[in-house]
Amino acid sequence: MGRNRLLFRTNAVGNGFDDHALQRMCNQGDLARVRPGVYAMPDDAATDVTTRHVFAIHAAMAKQRTTAVVSHVSAAAIHGLPLWDLSLARVHLTQPGTAGGHRTRRRHQHMAHLSPAQVTEVDGLPVSTVARTVVDLARTVQFARAVAVGDAALNNAMTTVDELLTEIERLPGRSGANHARSAVLAMDPCSESVGESWSRIIMDRAGLPPRDLQRVIRVNGDLLGRVDYFFDELGIVGEFDGRIKYSGQIDDPRDPGQIAWDEKKREDRLRDAGLEVMRWTWADLATPHRLESLFDSARTRASARPAPIIDAADPLDAYVPRRRVRPRTV
Repeated sequence: MGRNRLLFRTNAVGNGFDDHALQRMCNQGDLARVRPGVYAMPDDAATDVTTRHVFAIHAAMAKQRTTAVVSHVSAAAIHGLPLWDLSLARVHLTQPGTAGGHRTRRRHQHMAHLSPAQVTEVDGLPVSTVARTVVDLARTVQFARAVAVGDAALNNAMTTVDELLTEIERLPGRSGANHARSAVLAMDPCSESVGESWSRIIMDRAGLPPRDLQRVIRVNGDLLGRVDYFFDELGIVGEFDGRIKYSGQIDDPRDPGQIAWDEKKREDRLRDAGLEVMRWTWADLATPHRLESLFDSARTRASARPAPIIDAADPLDAYVPRRRVRPRTV
């Protein structure tokens, strides 16, 4: 579908347009240049940066004369995984081979022999599987970014930790294999957002006590809610306020006033059960020690409270990952 929404210079020239006409159409806003020699309708090109990158992927693949597979961050974009602070300046492709990868301003060519089991098709494009994509990123990008991508893949039931570790075992001697293993072992299918992933990493680095993720809180069988983090021994609930995504966009379709009211009632129920509630946002995560400070304050308040009166964890409430994201097609 993506290639059908692109106009290639060679096709335009064959239909009577010259470079001056194409440039004039771009200047007038009738066309938008995706990359040299490739154009799209303005509405298509004006969408978010990830969709523009997907257009660029289709354009790059249409010009390929050799076998190439969309990989790394470009594959993550196609699969619908979060691209927290990952550069989309270049389209990443993997060609068969063991050496000779190179980069240009718009393309990063990797070399690797991918088996048929490591390649899938999305929107007519050969793309590295989710497991291979996560491992490729886990061995090439910063630890926290890799964990966030892997968390999302696990949380959406797109792969498993065992599959990721198996994928790493297929890379003996390859650069970054140990880094990838460390990142994979830090991933958790219970993290539902990039912010929750980053929060967990900060907690681990700060040496905060063990906690449950996505814990269901009940009192006498009545549901109070599912919380992001629960420090059981301390009676502390931790909630990441993800209404504002890392991109700066609102990530909740409800009315802001209704959101605030619903959250207040929920927190009141948790506090009435003897729990201490701490909340934080992306602004707090921008200064990692801020989260540790919030936790210390919550622990002090919790120590002055009577013991919580909540039910023990019920195995029937165990968190089950489920698919929510869909591949990005254009």
